[in-house]
Amino acid sequence: MINAVGRLFQRLRAGEGGAAAAVVAIAIVPLLGVAALAIDLGFIYSCELKLQATADAAALAGAADINVGHGGTAVAAATAYSGVPGGRNAPTNFTVAMASGYPKLACLASLDVTCGGPDNANAVVVRETGTVDTFFARVFGVNLSTISATATASGKGGSYSPVDVMVVLDTVGGNSVLSTNLTDPVSLSGPASLADVPNAPCRMNTKSGTFFNFVEDLLFNQCTAVDNTKIRNALAGIRTMLGALSPCSAILTSCGAATNGNVANPQVEVGLTVFPGLSNAAQAQFDEETGDCGTAPKPAIVAYHRSPVYQVVPLSSDYRSSDSATALSGASNLVRAAGGAGGCGAWAVNPPGLQILYGSYYAAAITAAQNALAGDNRPNARKVIILVSDGNADALSGIASIAVSASGAGYSAGANVTVSGGMGSGATAVATVVAGRVTGITVTDPGSGYSSVAPPTVSITPKDTVIGFGGSGGGAAAAITLYPGLNQCHQAIAAAQAATAAGTQVYAVAYGASVFPALTCLTDILPQPDYLVPLISACETMQRIGSDATKFYATNINGSSCVSSANTMSDLPSIFRAIAADFAGARLVPNNTT
Repeated sequence: MINAVGRLFQRLRAGEGGAAAAVVAIAIVPLLGVAALAIDLGFIYSCELKLQATADAAALAGAADINVGHGGTAVAAATAYSGVPGGRNAPTNFTVAMASGYPKLACLASLDVTCGGPDNANAVVVRETGTVDTFFARVFGVNLSTISATATASGKGGSYSPVDVMVVLDTVGGNSVLSTNLTDPVSLSGPASLADVPNAPCRMNTKSGTFFNFVEDLLFNQCTAVDNTKIRNALAGIRTMLGALSPCSAILTSCGAATNGNVANPQVEVGLTVFPGLSNAAQAQFDEETGDCGTAPKPAIVAYHRSPVYQVVPLSSDYRSSDSATALSGASNLVRAAGGAGGCGAWAVNPPGLQILYGSYYAAAITAAQNALAGDNRPNARKVIILVSDGNADALSGIASIAVSASGAGYSAGANVTVSGGMGSGATAVATVVAGRVTGITVTDPGSGYSSVAPPTVSITPKDTVIGFGGSGGGAAAAITLYPGLNQCHQAIAAAQAATAAGTQVYAVAYGASVFPALTCLTDILPQPDYLVPLISACETMQRIGSDATKFYATNINGSSCVSSANTMSDLPSIFRAIAADFAGARLVPNNTT
């Protein structure tokens, strides 16, 4: 048998009868078929990869636009970045179509991202199909191959790009001096209870006294005019946010040593401003104490018209040692100011009784926060302001300037300037007299406690002569400008809108804001012949401060009916977690996410 086979191959090698050609002819057909199949399958596979990439890009682009503006742009953005003809990622070697009903918005309950806003969604789903022309497979009647790809992207929760965040915190507390005991308990790593507060709340604040008890306690018993529970809970919310943000890249095992509060390559930097402001920058250290709240030094605060310092902690990234670290760093001034190292934190800025004198005014604090962001040396970082307040603005004023409206004549010995009325006191000014005429008035002390609703008046009288006789002159008149003055809530809105126009995203967290204009924003009034009409409520003020509807949050403490239509969460920890997630970009999630 073996010899017979050998003789067969010898004849084939010799070309006997053309048998070699017949064998090759028979074998080449399946060989070409296998080659054709391999080439076409490889091409189809590469097209599937491209199609998946276009679906991913479309889903991410759409997710990034969820609830942008008035909504409705997410689906359009997904289509624009898809692979369909005319899309930004349309391939050149095969044709893509969007599956019927896609892109579509989705609300996936398992994501840590709320649904709501004008789109009422937290994810975008994209499904594309592709038609691929074959090459060699045509020989076998296979001209086209259909492929598909699906991608799902969450609107938030992805990786962090550089972000600079300035928190503006209302430390007036309740936040009105006549507030009741408003609580929103959260887990604290700072003082354990209100027993640690150096001064007990005034009796009206604890629902156990009348207004007269409140005044008595405030003036004579050194009570605190606010219940610090609200401030402490706000600080706890800030700590929740610091625990969720990325101080440095997630690929680093350690952020490294910090210099002046910042690590070498920070991701998210956070700073803190407060109102009322401090008398000078050196007072900020007392907002970072870690000792006993009853004995630790307290920072000095000043009235809004006396050029306060609002910044307590500059932009910092040393709040955690790494992205994976779960504990906040007790050595960080930011963590200390947020009450995360055992001390009072920024709620120590409430010396007893000063709230009545200073009240709330936050337009300047918003501007200070924006200036800090603009002055940061990270031009490519996203800029963010977070205002946490009850939205009330009711500060008494000082004399900012006195403008001469009529020069008068005959003031040979000079002129006296007297400020009177307006509930305040202490303002002084001097007149400049040239050739018997009053040409200008310089404020030498702005005084304090002046009402912008019933403002003070100014009178100009002639000075006595050097020999004691009454001076001559008359006819001079002047007008007083107060600071902060009227429309303090609208001033805050204007400051926030200016920050938004400069590219900053402004978040407003209304903490127990009132919806009744008659109780808040009392300086925002419309004069009438016989009465004054408040123009805006604290709740509406906070709504308009947010850069858009998705940037407004509201708590429901004490039965407050101020709500956010875009964000359904109403407790501070959830609000601050949602804001932290909002800083992160869109991310792909498994297509079976529900």
